[in-house]
Amino acid sequence: MNPLKSPRVYPRLDNVYKHKKSLNYDAMRSKIMVDRPKGRWLYIEEWIAYFFLAIGLAVVSSLIEWMEHGLIHYKVHETQHIIDHHDLALGPAAWAFFAFFSAAMVFIAAFMTVYIGPGSYGSGVAELMGYLNGVNYTSTFGGWTLFVKVFAVVFAVAGGLCIGKEGPLAHIGANVAMLCIYLPINGFEYLRNDVKKREYIAAGTSAGVSAAFGAPIGGTLFAFEISKPNTFWSFDVIWRVFFCCALSTFLLGLVNAIRDGEPLGVYNSSVLKFGYVDTSNAGLGVIPASMLLGLISGLLGAGFVEVNSRLSMLRKKYIKSNWLKIFEACCFSFATATAFYWTPVLSGCKSTDGLNHDALELAVQYDC
Repeated sequence: MNPLKSPRVYPRLDNVYKHKKSLNYDAMRSKIMVDRPKGRWLYIEEWIAYFFLAIGLAVVSSLIEWMEHGLIHYKVHETQHIIDHHDLALGPAAWAFFAFFSAAMVFIAAFMTVYIGPGSYGSGVAELMGYLNGVNYTSTFGGWTLFVKVFAVVFAVAGGLCIGKEGPLAHIGANVAMLCIYLPINGFEYLRNDVKKREYIAAGTSAGVSAAFGAPIGGTLFAFEISKPNTFWSFDVIWRVFFCCALSTFLLGLVNAIRDGEPLGVYNSSVLKFGYVDTSNAGLGVIPASMLLGLISGLLGAGFVEVNSRLSMLRKKYIKSNWLKIFEACCFSFATATAFYWTPVLSGCKSTDGLNHDALELAVQYDC
């Protein structure tokens, strides 16, 4: 099949969708499963599993943030050390270390993804949408998938790739949920069916988004949105998912505070940091500028989607082997790191007076 036409033909001519199997929800509606003994302890164990999910995701999210910050801090400060002690101004040695270190991080991430945990490809959101709507993705969940997803995200971000953690954290949360219901705890075997798995994966997905943005309500609505038009949501499921989101966000703030030696609190309860935004009262004069900004942003967004779609078609056509995929990722990392290294030079030296702590963390001294 011509890969250039695959996004425009429905149904797909390559029949990829026929290789996927559906989840078995009918077994839970059989008389044997409906009439099986159920006690109050089973109801409590369901909440215990949600509690373990929140704890596990909070610890994993904090670990990801800590490892990313450590690698990025090492890369930036070692580059600055080379500039201060070995280079004449901004010589090639510091740039070479910065670029090749980034490419090495991305090489590790790409190698792990391709050869160890292929189920961790991409953000994982598309697979979660399919699973919540009844499509069985066998390699999307598992111990190796979780391991590779966590460390590949860390190395990819440390390598300077322009990627976000909100999608991977949703996939990570779903994998943590799957592992929680397979803990060797008496009674958890009642949770190991496709109906309950879907509920816990929805909770893990929501908790991952909640941990990324520090928004429990938004995380709950995210899983509800991507699973439409599915009807497995009930009032009880929504409350359990929200409980998991709120608890994971709260625990993430506590774990981060303990890790950094700060007073306990929930002020640091998100993985993505947007910094401090200084706001001021706006008058009617900003309306035309806002409209112009919206117009420009819409055109840029449409152009980005078109370019991304065409590049994806070319990648599908020419990049087929595993080593080409790894080489492509390393090239992107090298080019991105080179741009990140030399772009601040073009703006010249600036004063740091008046910058807050978040802005100072992003400031680069170089030879200023």
